[in-house]
Amino acid sequence: AAARAEAAKKRAAMFIRARYSEPMARAFAALARLGACASKPGIYGAVGSTCNYYDFQSPPCLPAGFYVPLGAVVVDQVSGGAASMYAATVKPSVEGGRFAPGILFSVHAMSAADTRLQEGLTACSGCGVQGPHLTTVKALMEEATEAIGRLDRDCSPGAEAACTLYVTGQGPGAAVAQLLAWELAQAGHKVGESYLFNAPVVGDETFANKMAEQFAKP
Repeated sequence: AAARAEAAKKRAAMFIRARYSEPMARAFAALARLGACASKPGIYGAVGSTCNYYDFQSPPCLPAGFYVPLGAVVVDQVSGGAASMYAATVKPSVEGGRFAPGILFSVHAMSAADTRLQEGLTACSGCGVQGPHLTTVKALMEEATEAIGRLDRDCSPGAEAACTLYVTGQGPGAAVAQLLAWELAQAGHKVGESYLFNAPVVGDETFANKMAEQFAKP
């Protein structure tokens, strides 16, 4: 088991080095920062101006190869204000690029006051994650499922050829976004290359190894 875990870590590190893109990181960072504004009225315009197709102010998303169509944003607030999230349709801005069309979820969350680990992630036996974040992600999954239905019905589970889901967040939001990526994948969705920022530790080594096995693939 220890050897398998170490191999998973090495694969994850190699995967990150091989796939890292500075333009993509800048684009996701801009969208992650807007997660804190997800419950504010101006979020629609903020996301649109950050990732519009028409390069009036050099938005960061175009160099990364994608953009957000005007009006394609859904906002949700969950868990009594413990977290908020917006979902945005994303489309490739160039043909033949590596960015696939789909939906991006940007998560903002409060720090977990109780850092004790609990089990309960879908199909993750023995995985311990912080209890408050586990509760939050279960609520977020309900909102994410509703947002997918509103934004793009082609993003139903199993529709890998038609739709890819992405997650982002910073700080506690990045921690919860990790859990959201896991839950989306277990629900049958294709989760694409995503960038998270300053994420605190959210789970134990078993969870880390499972994440590496799930996502650090060629």
